[in-house]
Amino acid sequence: MTKSIIEYPWLFLEFSDQDTIDFTLIMDYLKENKLSQETYNKYLELSGGKISSNFKDNAIWKEVFSKFNFPQKLLNRLVIPSEDEDLDFDWDLLVRLIAASQSSEYDFELDDANQIRLYLSVTKEEQTVVKCMDELNFIQIAMLYVIYIDEMINHLCFFEKEASKKLFDSLSNKRLQIFNKKIQALEDELEANYDFNYDED
Repeated sequence: MTKSIIEYPWLFLEFSDQDTIDFTLIMDYLKENKLSQETYNKYLELSGGKISSNFKDNAIWKEVFSKFNFPQKLLNRLVIPSEDEDLDFDWDLLVRLIAASQSSEYDFELDDANQIRLYLSVTKEEQTVVKCMDELNFIQIAMLYVIYIDEMINHLCFFEKEASKKLFDSLSNKRLQIFNKKIQALEDELEANYDFNYDED
């Protein structure tokens, strides 16, 4: 692994030749980063040493993130940072990572142009910071992928090791229910703002 991935972790996003991130590069990043080497080793053991470059071929996708479906018609309205409009970020995956996370909260809001703004809320030491995704810069967005995947791997491995898979599924299902309610509310609001189906807009 070259040092450049540690210094510039967004490289795993920029140079993927697939329709999503290159999972092996993220795992390499976790492996080379001293703070996350344990996460890498845990997932390697859990997966039986099998790690596919295509994120969607891995257990973490199949068990968690595949369930959080963000409709394309909504994704098309998601407001992203203007400087990143030409980059091949997997915005669908990022929404799924955020929605499944147990460490932060989020909300969707429609602006006056019926575009969707995604707000992230993180509480640390009784202080809450709220940021709209389009306010984040390139590096901050790239690191969100690493942070949320690292978090979910730790949860997967912990609950598997402690034989508490039902608890993990319960927590994940609660996040999924919240997500689905937010998606339904968005769709209802969009429908109410139009005299016709917003799919045709």
